[in-house]
Amino acid sequence: MEIVRGAWRPRRWWGVLLSSFLATGVYAEFPYPPNPRPCRDSAEGNGCIQAQDYASYLFLPESDPPTVPNDFTGGTAWKLGSSKTGNPDIDTSPQELFGVTGASVDLAWQITTGRPDVVIAVLDSGIRWHRRLPDLVAKFYLNRGELPVPEGSQNTYDRWDRNGDGVFNVRDYEASEGFAADSRVRDANGNGMLDPEDLIFLFSDGVDDDGNGFPDDISGWDFFEDDNDPLDEVDYGHGTGEAHDSGAEANNGGSVGTCPNCMLLMVRVGDSFIAEVNAFARGVLFAVDSGAMVIQEALGTLNQSSFAQAAIDYAYRRGVVVIASAADEESSHHNYPAAYARTVVVNSVTRYAAIGGVTMSPPSYLYLNGCTNYGPHIAVAVPSTSCSSEATGLSAGMAGLVYSAARNAIDRGRLTTYRQDDGSFAPFPLSANEVKQILTMSADDIDFDARPELGLPQNYRIDFALPQDIRSERFPSIAGFDQYFGYGRINARRAVERVRDGQIPPEASIESPAWFTLVSPSQRVLPVIGRVAANRAASFSWVLEVAPGVQPREDQFAPVASGEEERARAGTLGEISLAELAERMPYGVTGPATDASGRPDPERFTVTLRLRVRDDRGRVGEDRRAVFLHHDPDALFPTPYRLGSDGASPPVFADITGDGIDELIVATSDGLVHAFMGRDLQES
Repeated sequence: MEIVRGAWRPRRWWGVLLSSFLATGVYAEFPYPPNPRPCRDSAEGNGCIQAQDYASYLFLPESDPPTVPNDFTGGTAWKLGSSKTGNPDIDTSPQELFGVTGASVDLAWQITTGRPDVVIAVLDSGIRWHRRLPDLVAKFYLNRGELPVPEGSQNTYDRWDRNGDGVFNVRDYEASEGFAADSRVRDANGNGMLDPEDLIFLFSDGVDDDGNGFPDDISGWDFFEDDNDPLDEVDYGHGTGEAHDSGAEANNGGSVGTCPNCMLLMVRVGDSFIAEVNAFARGVLFAVDSGAMVIQEALGTLNQSSFAQAAIDYAYRRGVVVIASAADEESSHHNYPAAYARTVVVNSVTRYAAIGGVTMSPPSYLYLNGCTNYGPHIAVAVPSTSCSSEATGLSAGMAGLVYSAARNAIDRGRLTTYRQDDGSFAPFPLSANEVKQILTMSADDIDFDARPELGLPQNYRIDFALPQDIRSERFPSIAGFDQYFGYGRINARRAVERVRDGQIPPEASIESPAWFTLVSPSQRVLPVIGRVAANRAASFSWVLEVAPGVQPREDQFAPVASGEEERARAGTLGEISLAELAERMPYGVTGPATDASGRPDPERFTVTLRLRVRDDRGRVGEDRRAVFLHHDPDALFPTPYRLGSDGASPPVFADITGDGIDELIVATSDGLVHAFMGRDLQES
């Protein structure tokens, strides 16, 4: 059995703590909320709570309205909150999700505010060490393997946690109750506070003490300049903003992250949010090996390589989820790294705008943000204003809450760590696929269904208060999955609730074909390789389906293969008859990607594959894949080739075999040079 029925209940001290909070409005800042009855030493009993017993105190009380930190204000409140708009037309509309403005993170915090043993790796432009960062300074991960024990520590449970608050951070080197400041440390970078860069300056000795290949990786790494200081040297600020979104400290009057108790590992992979993909890949490997459970990447890369996919696969196999930005072009452009397999791609849903006396009507909180990308690979939409980047940071913190809830449930005896396909238990609480399923299957469906046969729904047309009588329309989302909002608006409360209650969805993963593969009908069949599993249940069923279009209606899907299983199954799940599929394509499979009037139609040849798993407890998991079915009579067989990488350099012709006939030379970001010869373009 996966769940052990325990007798754990919220403790009575919550009433005292809540009364104190309401009276003073002040908690200790981090961890949040503070341990109400800390043990004075590791052996003490009498009902005290050990600092590392995070499941016993790192959550907020159930209250109405929700108890929130003092920095849960302004723009943060509507994005993360569960309150309603106050407009009766919106608050009574099912299409408007009954007016709930945000992701219900305030309610998720009643289950967990995160844990310091859950680390979020922020792969971005680095961190602004030279500025004072009161919301972040205590949140940065420190590597015990490269740092000395703070002077005078008597903590037998964790010598590095000198002040006994359950966290190892810079505060363990500062003066605190019962301890003088560590004599070896000072404000070496001159920003007015002790921070991890000071420790980097003071304790770097060129020795790889922990033997991981990165000497003095005291607090992160810089893969842009290959050194041990992830400083944002150009002061771009994007990485610092990302850190605030996911992990800013709570209740200190600044900003608050969605996982205020998760730790942050800063990994610099570029000098802006545009990066070289192999630097990103190295950052992923480093983050996983450093103990991160969430990879947060609000990036676009200049290139793409098989190394980056291999790095993401490495994280996936170790239970580390990659939260990826859809990018910001208001298009269906396929942005890397998000377009790699096994990522969780997020975009931005936002509130109505009021600019220069012009107010959008209706005052909805479910508009697709005008700067965010969309497409068939979107997993969830995240309430945010700063486009897909903020959506990535906020949802990475919510993924941190999911892992924290799982670790809490394990500590309480209600959940096991992830059971692998061979029956053994993994060292991580959830698989990366389980985290994806939890986030997508608990999302709130955004359905402004614009199908002609149903007529225009309420609030579909948008009226702007302009004399020109300008009219607009919402993006045509439909019931269930659609390309604009994925599976819907992320709901942090429902996600962590599912984990707390042991309602972990089964796993579904399509491995091949790759995203956006161009498939020729001349192939005759398209094999679909994937994995289905329900390792927390006794049995499950699955079905592989296919339909024309980028967001097909439910009745358009046709089954390809199905099965009943008691153990995980991986490999070829079915084969799609391309001739039969071509007959179902409403506009055929030849010609340009335009509609009948000659306007561009990028989805004319799109086909959707769907893999759905249902376990014996009724829980559902799902994966999708979009490909293009198109016949080009001018294409040479067997093109197109998939190199697993880009064409980083312009292709050139050269006679490298000396036979007087030029070969086609293509170099890629994998560091390989390919040479193709003959009319059939065989690689020489």
